[in-house]
Amino acid sequence: MGRIGRNNGQVIPTLSRPDPEDIIARHGAAGERFVVMLRDSASTLFDIVKRYSIEPSKSRPAGCSRCIRPAVSRSRSGGCGNGRKLGAPVELLSRDQARDMLGSDAWYGGFWNRTGGHINPLALARGLARTVLGLGARIYGPLARAEF
Repeated sequence: MGRIGRNNGQVIPTLSRPDPEDIIARHGAAGERFVVMLRDSASTLFDIVKRYSIEPSKSRPAGCSRCIRPAVSRSRSGGCGNGRKLGAPVELLSRDQARDMLGSDAWYGGFWNRTGGHINPLALARGLARTVLGLGARIYGPLARAEF
């Protein structure tokens, strides 16, 4: 289903599972390239948004994954350490830090990735379309006519 405009626009450059070190152990150099690409994916996206002045999409409060149970908060600590080892700017948040950041007592903690954030998916798609059309590309699809 993942069509533009049908998701909520979260930009979270991590996986909940499997662990990055497990990916590298299983897939070797290809796994390492994937983990690095994933780690840098949010920065790459926001760099493109900035470079081409895709203004409607530039909301970027850093990405915070919330922990709904104490066990989830404990399990995130391992991912946070692995993320740091791989050069990701990640931080495990205590319950108080998550409350201060998110404005709610509903969470037991959080996993904060400073490169993540939020975009308007439809605005991003339109901005990217305008950009590539302006650079001379052509966009093909089932529409007979599209205006931006």
